[in-house]
Formats: sequence, structure tokens, C-alpha cells
Amino acid sequence: MLTGGSSWANAASLLILRPVTVIYLTALFLLGGFRELRRLRPIFYFLAALAALMIVQLIPLPPDLWSGLPGREAYLLADRFLGEGQRWRPISLVPDRTIAALFSLSVPLAAVLGFASLREDQRRLLPLLVLAGALISGALGIMQFAGGENSPLQFYVRHHVGLPNGVFANRNHHALLLAIGIVGLVPLLRQVRLRGPSAALVTCLFTALLLLMVTILASGSRTGALLGVLAAAAAMVLSSRGVREDGTRSSWTLWAVGIVPLMLAVASSIFVGRATSVERAIAFTPESEARVELTPLAFQAATTFFPVGAGFGTFDPIFRRFETDASLTPKFYNRAHNDFIEILFEAGLGGGLLLLLLIMVAAFSAWRLFRRGRGSSREAGLSGAVIMLLVGLGSITDYPLRTPLIAAVFTLAFCLLLTADVGSGDGKRSRDGLPS
Repeated sequence: MLTGGSSWANAASLLILRPVTVIYLTALFLLGGFRELRRLRPIFYFLAALAALMIVQLIPLPPDLWSGLPGREAYLLADRFLGEGQRWRPISLVPDRTIAALFSLSVPLAAVLGFASLREDQRRLLPLLVLAGALISGALGIMQFAGGENSPLQFYVRHHVGLPNGVFANRNHHALLLAIGIVGLVPLLRQVRLRGPSAALVTCLFTALLLLMVTILASGSRTGALLGVLAAAAAMVLSSRGVREDGTRSSWTLWAVGIVPLMLAVASSIFVGRATSVERAIAFTPESEARVELTPLAFQAATTFFPVGAGFGTFDPIFRRFETDASLTPKFYNRAHNDFIEILFEAGLGGGLLLLLLIMVAAFSAWRLFRRGRGSSREAGLSGAVIMLLVGLGSITDYPLRTPLIAAVFTLAFCLLLTADVGSGDGKRSRDGLPS
């Protein structure tokens, strides 16, 4: 949380995060004691395939082969203009950026191995830990907002200065973490469902949800506001399933705990003039948003390098070639603001197929768990599926998985989904969480 909130490849915090991650991975391998590795194989396969694709992009190719790759004509022309002869080059047009992307896989690898080393009772605490992290980041965001542009509590000085960014450099990523934190309320909401309401528990839930929603609205993230409402609805549905077996009183209390804070958050934010997300949604026009105008350009750039891609991590420097005079502003386009397009830009057909495979595995696992799962393990697994869905929806207009923190949370959510118990036809616990 303290060092993984930026997507920038040159963020100073990475000087701390990556060495500590390597030390942590070394300790995990030395200590051993991994559990559920078989069920987590899809994640290992995906990370291995992703690393292999990056390594292939770094292998130097002979000039004749390299010059025939899509999108390389402009660079061959520059060579002729500069009088430089042909030489062996890798697929990646900016190899050092691809090397940095390769090292970034250490964080999700540490997350999945760390998850595999936990006992089952420890894994149940993960949603609550994510909730605690979101609340801490939300409280920090409120203090940042109160401190204004000169607040000393800003972790990163890039954009969105003076807004509640929490432990992130980007308000959209912060809003997404807060929405994920709402999903982390499911274990506590489930206690209301099973044991009935208690004043202390209801007060904690009410306060936590109110804090998360108010901070989301103040962040100015339109997508974050929509994801927050979606997360709250999903948390209510997951927690209220089967309420009739336990009594209708808990059901009414459960929905009151969820709906009332949402209404209060919106009303109070608008009343005090701090509902930045709502204001931006009302004032939104596609023509006024550079990211909307430049999305077709980013897609055109992706097709230029298809099917091999320009190389992982290369979007920022390579996309400048495609910018038009009309799109040039004092602010530069560091990301595609659509991770699906950016993956096609950087990894081409291979990246697109890996992404499609990831979506299919997650969707199959969630559907299987929804149909046959039981008990608290079912809620935890489906909570993981909802978190993955939130990150996926957030990736349509942004790039949350480029931050180490969201990448780690996404990986842990995938682990929860894959290791959730799925009942077999005779009611016994199934041995397989997913077909190999």
C-alpha cells in the first residue's frame, strides 16, 4: 500500500517495492509450506505465459525479419535518414520499458505465493484486510482533501493534486480501491444475516460504507462512483442470499445498512458541494474529454502494430508518433485509458488471447461457484469474482492493473475465486476447484 500506488515505470517508490518483493519471494521459497498450489495453477500458467511473451519481445531479430514486422516502416525510414545501417533488434521498440514490465510481474507472483502459504482461516481475513486498507486510504484521502494542493500527505506528485488520492497517484485508482473495499464488507454483512443485527456491528458497517462512498464522490472519478454503487449492490446481494432461511428481520436490516449510507453520502456530498464525481458526470460531454477523443487514435495505433505489438510498456513513447497536431496539449497521453486497447497495442494478438483466456477462466470459475458453491467459502469466492469484475470495468476507461497495489489485490481476488469450495453432486466437498 505504501509503495505500490503509482503506474509510472520510473516511480521512486519502486526502488523500495521491488527489492522487498524479491526478498519476500526468496523467503517464501526457502520456508515452503505452500497449500492449494494445484488449484492456483491457472494463475501460475497465466503469469508464466505473460513473462514468456515479454521475453520473446526482448529477443533480437535479424534485420530482414525485423523490418518485415508491422509498424516498423517509420523507424526504418529514420535509420536511412540518420545514415545508420541495419542491425539486430527485438520486437519491443523500447526494450528497457519491456524489461521493467517483466520485473513488475514479481508483485502478482508474490501475492499468489503468499496466498498459497496461508491457512484457510487466514484466507478468510483477506477481504477484511482489503477493507481495512481501503478505509485507511479513504481517511488519508479526506486529510489530503482538507490540506488542499499543498498537503504534505500526498504520496505522489503528478496529477490530481489537492484531490483525495489516498495511497495512489491517480484518483480513479483510489476510487476503485474504495469500491473494492465495499466488497470487503461482505463477511461483516454476512454476520448481520446469520446472527441478527447488533448495535455495534451495524454502526461499524454504516460508518465504513458512508466513509467509502463520500470519499469516492469527492474524488471526482465518474467511473469510481458507478463502481461504488455496483460494489454496494453486489455486497448486499452476496450477503442477503438465503436470508429467508435465517429470518426476514436480518434481511431488512441488511439492506438498510447498505442503502441508507449510500443515500446519505450522495445527499450530503451534493449539499456541501463536494460531490465532484456527480458534478463531472452532469457536465460530461465526449467532445470535452481528451481521452474519449484520443481512444480511436489509440485503437488505430494498436492496429498498426498488430499482430506482434510494439512491446510491453512502450505506449507512452511510441504513441507520440500517432498524435495529431490538434491533440497536442500541455498534458501528454501517458496511457491509452483503456487497458484492453493498450494490451493490443503492446502485446498484439498474443496479449489479446491471454486476456481472453483469463476472462474465460474467471467467468467459468464464478459460474461454477455460483451454481454449486456453499457457505462462507462461496461468498469469499464470489466476492473475489466481483472484485475482478470491478477491476475489469475500471480498465475500460483507465489502467488500474498497471499499479502494483491493484495488481496484488486483483491476484488475491483471483486466488479466492479459484480456491473456493465447490460442492459435488452428492453434497460432499469437491476436490477440484478448476479443471487442469
